Amino acid sequence: MAINTFLKIAKTCKEEFVIIHTKQNDFQQHQIETAPYINELISKIPEETKLLVPEHKITFYEAIGHIISAEINIDQKECLLQGILQEYWDYWDTMLKESDINFEVLGVIFFLLKIKKGK
Repeated sequence: MAINTFLKIAKTCKEEFVIIHTKQNDFQQHQIETAPYINELISKIPEETKLLVPEHKITFYEAIGHIISAEINIDQKECLLQGILQEYWDYWDTMLKESDINFEVLGVIFFLLKIKKGK
């Protein structure tokens, strides 16, 4: 599976994802990236994971977690963590706003969570 390969790469060379690289273009000029690749990965999470089954999404997030752990700047690490969780925070924000309008929605959410846990 490609997602398992991504996890292996993330574990093996996670530092490479959080640094800004310099590369040479065709004209032998040095070109410096504007941001580490992890920023692009996080910005594309919804489109990169939309076709993954839940188990593979978990593996994807595990790989991203390994990469983020390589960031040594605490402020940048916090920013990356906020980026990775933004989609879920937006989802819960929407649910909570809907619950302000209709308390039944909140009851349904808790009911579904209870069923999912098998209680």
